[in-house]
Amino acid sequence: MVDLWREVAEDLGMRYNFTLIDIDEALSGVREGTFDLAIGAITVTPERETMVDFSHGVTPSGIVTVVAKDHIHGKFETYYKPILLSLLKIVLILSTFMLASATIVWLLERKHRFHEREKQIRHLGDGIWWSAVTISTVGYGDKVPHTTLGRVVGIAWIFVGVTMVSLFTANAAAILSRPTVALTVTFQDLKKMDFAALDNSAASEYFDRHQMDYTGYDDIDEAIQDIRDRKTEALVGDAKVIRYLADEVYPGDLIISDNVLLMDYLAFAFQERSPLIEIVNVALLKHINEPRWQKTLFSPIHKEN
Repeated sequence: MVDLWREVAEDLGMRYNFTLIDIDEALSGVREGTFDLAIGAITVTPERETMVDFSHGVTPSGIVTVVAKDHIHGKFETYYKPILLSLLKIVLILSTFMLASATIVWLLERKHRFHEREKQIRHLGDGIWWSAVTISTVGYGDKVPHTTLGRVVGIAWIFVGVTMVSLFTANAAAILSRPTVALTVTFQDLKKMDFAALDNSAASEYFDRHQMDYTGYDDIDEAIQDIRDRKTEALVGDAKVIRYLADEVYPGDLIISDNVLLMDYLAFAFQERSPLIEIVNVALLKHINEPRWQKTLFSPIHKEN
């Protein structure tokens, strides 16, 4: 946000001075006219809209839940169960197609009598065996269709089977290479948890609107340390800030929930009816539509943990 402002100000020929201050004081300063604008991880919320005016939305964000990695409970539920369910789904789809082809061939072959009786598909079990060895490309040849329609089904199943085995292999590999821990914390889950949020943040305003209890913190590092020390279960905060902390400050220590509780935008804050808003928006829109800023500002809120 600071780098973006530097470029916008340079385009507009503006001179400026930075004052390092927390968001709550910055917004109060803008409202009272102490500052011309505030920049940083400032989320547009209904409560803040009554205090100040905002620029065009700069980058999508949201509020997410983060927990300490070594405090994940129920590893089967969070890791093995999703993998097993995904694999089971693929196996069921493959088995359904196998059973369908086996049944069709059996129905076509069972009433006919051929001199190669031992190779005839006389039972549904024979059809399943034929379908399995065909899709696996083993091709023992001990059970084969003899009727014209049976062979047509066999040809179709050969091509369908090769495609399905390829898809099965690709999907199984993708599932097994997923991150070792997955976490999903919903709004309903939070009602049962002892969680934290930063005071005067978009997250705290969100929970105040829903009349939910939480532990308030002035310092995000202190909140994260308390999570690691098991003094609280989770922290809910701005997705962009949480992602930065998880990647750069506490790499490998934090797990971010894979769902966003509330989508919002970060923006510059101005005094109400400030004449700067219009001219800043023009330059701002020019820059955020440049490819390099698109990649930076509109990268996914979540990466794979």
